[in-house]
Formats: sequence, C-alpha cells, structure tokens
Amino acid sequence: SSGINAEYGGQQRCIATFRNHEQGVWALAVDPEWGHFYSGGREKTLFETNLKTSENTFLLKENGSILDIALDKNTKSLWLGTTETSVNRWSLPTRASAAHNMERAVIPGPTA
Repeated sequence: SSGINAEYGGQQRCIATFRNHEQGVWALAVDPEWGHFYSGGREKTLFETNLKTSENTFLLKENGSILDIALDKNTKSLWLGTTETSVNRWSLPTRASAAHNMERAVIPGPTA
C-alpha cells in the first residue's frame, strides 16, 4: 500500500493510504504540482492516483516488474525501469484520452 506520513506529536502518523496494487509497490513518482502520483511494482502495473479525489486509474501493464519511475514534465512522459533489459518511455495520457491510448517508446539496452 502507498501512504503519506505526517509529523504528529513527535511521531510519524499515516494520514492517507491508497490501495491500488495487489502486490508490493516498488516505485513512486509525484508530479511537481502534487496533483497526481504514479505507482508501480511487482505485478507490473502502473497506476495514476489523483491526490485531490483519491481516484486511481490503471494506466498500463509492463513486461517486467516496475522498479523505478521518472516523470518528465517537459516531454509529458514517464520513464519506467523494469526487471527487463530495456528502459521504457510512455507518453502521459491527457485527461481527455483513455489510458489504453498511451504510447510507448522502447529504448533498448546494450547488446553483446
């Protein structure tokens, strides 16, 4: 589960929990405006969660477990590092488009 912690009387206290995934969450990225976050992990799925409404949207399923997420605001894309041998760049969906319309650019790793 994903959670947000806040300082409370000198102790950490969870103030929100988002249950988007069925297995472990291994990667998390938040947009610069703190409007949405993106989470991925062991089951190879990527979700977008709206922090204002708590609505979560399934975006895609990768070929390997998601280990890292980098948000590129300039190109409006997400870079995903997985347990596979490539780095994948996905175009962020516009709010009007469906998640299944996300475009993928595969940047292959070195070859022997």
